[in-house]
Amino acid sequence: MYCRVQRALASRRGAQCCLLALTLNISACQTDGPTKAVIPDLIPAAQFRPMAFTASVDLRTGRVTIAAPTARGPSAPTISREGADAPSLSLLGGDAVRLVPTNYVASPVGTYAPNRIRVTFDVTIENKLTSVAFTTPTWPQPPSSGVILFPLDFMIRGTPGDTTGGADTLLVEPPNPLMVVPSVEWNGTGVSGSGAPFSFFNDVGCAGATSDECFRWIAYEGSIPPTSRSSTRSVGFDIDATVDVFSARMIVAGDLVAVPPPPSLKIARRVMSAHAGSLARVGVPLITVQ
Repeated sequence: MYCRVQRALASRRGAQCCLLALTLNISACQTDGPTKAVIPDLIPAAQFRPMAFTASVDLRTGRVTIAAPTARGPSAPTISREGADAPSLSLLGGDAVRLVPTNYVASPVGTYAPNRIRVTFDVTIENKLTSVAFTTPTWPQPPSSGVILFPLDFMIRGTPGDTTGGADTLLVEPPNPLMVVPSVEWNGTGVSGSGAPFSFFNDVGCAGATSDECFRWIAYEGSIPPTSRSSTRSVGFDIDATVDVFSARMIVAGDLVAVPPPPSLKIARRVMSAHAGSLARVGVPLITVQ
């Protein structure tokens, strides 16, 4: 069972903690102090779809948009901001993160592989929180230090007349999972050979694993400060030439670290006269610097 502790936001620090069992159908609350989160074991990756950001790519218009997770209630990504139980089991949601896409590029058909198009774009992570930084996740087990982004699965536009209904805006799971695959732009830390498929949810490794158990990935810096943006990283997908619209569900994994506000400083100034010395009766306002 996948569990995490949700704390109230800063304005509600005295509120109770809720233990959320993120099996998409179980929730329970308790008020007798912090509860140690339970590390999940052998959970199907598809179960985390509601917790993923969705990048929608339209090759016809060259437009990329990224929507926050749709999960609500017990299945939503939550954040733990303080206390002995924080942070733990962090899948970051739209309350904490905005993903910013830029620099879309689509290659001519066949440039990298026969009958395939490579689509690339940049992704920047924006930290929306005012007093919390993002850092290397505790769970899922990270393949490297840093905030991790990886693609979970894909959908494509249904074609008119097919059994799915065929509207232009209808996205369905591709009948052939190889119609959309992550490209080498998911290059981990950028070091040669990095970014190879990694088993995030099931601790069984990737040797002989099915395609829905292991995922390519990229790592951002080890700390993304409050109200700031990460470095920009490129991601890419190799798609069948018949696909003109697709979506990729992507997971953002990172722990949360409270960042105390800087201390206030007071600067006092004294007015001096070359003839009369210190002018004690001359008022000078104090300046408070945050």
